Amino acid sequence: MTWLVTGADGQLGSAFRQTLNRSNDQVNFVNRSTCDLADSANLINCLQTLRPSIILNCAAYTAVDAAENDVDSAMRINAEAVGEIANWAAANDALLFHFSTDYVFDGFETGKYSEDDQKNPLSVYGKSKALGEQYFLNAGSKGACIRTSWVHSNDGSNFFLTMLRLLHDSEHIKVVDDQRGIPTSTEFLAKVTLELISSYKNDEKDMPPVLHAVPDGETTWFGFACHIRDMLIARDSKASLAEIEPIQSSDFPQLARRPANSVMSNRLLKSLVKDRVGTWKHWNQKLYS
Repeated sequence: MTWLVTGADGQLGSAFRQTLNRSNDQVNFVNRSTCDLADSANLINCLQTLRPSIILNCAAYTAVDAAENDVDSAMRINAEAVGEIANWAAANDALLFHFSTDYVFDGFETGKYSEDDQKNPLSVYGKSKALGEQYFLNAGSKGACIRTSWVHSNDGSNFFLTMLRLLHDSEHIKVVDDQRGIPTSTEFLAKVTLELISSYKNDEKDMPPVLHAVPDGETTWFGFACHIRDMLIARDSKASLAEIEPIQSSDFPQLARRPANSVMSNRLLKSLVKDRVGTWKHWNQKLYS
């Protein structure tokens, strides 16, 4: 098998690098300098040269607020490029796994979102990702579009690392408490994705075109921050850490609108890989060592 992992220097790409480097397959990790999704000709040349049989598209325009004033770049990377990858995969019998986001939903529902719930993104970022999903589906390539949420890791730039810094460097911080979602580590996301691929290759099962990959449980950004603080205190009871105050989204205006509820059901993915994964992880289990 020949693999292609785009966005290899990002959070999720780095997680796949740690796992797939132990594989006996040929794995090509590419970043913007070697496979630029913003450049159509460069992207197609990369695909034609490497001719992967499995593609993990981890590359994305993820600057949610910046996208409001950079529509063309967000649409190019998150939508048009996805369509080009998906069309190439369909034409060359490659297995494609594309990663999407909870921001394709408007957050007006009170319960958990399922894979077939209506999309209604509120932001340019969400609209670009929703369009990328549609391009993926229209191409008819094998594989799945995997939606996830509140992605974090022990490297890169994310809420978890921002809170670590602020908790140590500040006396008092304010965190939004009226947006609900499911924090998802890249370690978890990489594991369930690779188990899904392994299951498909071994059993040739029909794979749903869209899957939600998130741990169990749910919280708010404030709840997530409090858990990080409790984790630090458990490691060092004498640590001097900032106090955390819950606030409303209206008290922390941002350029892009966020969904108030982006909790997604993981029932469908569980039915496919739970026997291979074992105990399904809760979002607050082992947030790094």
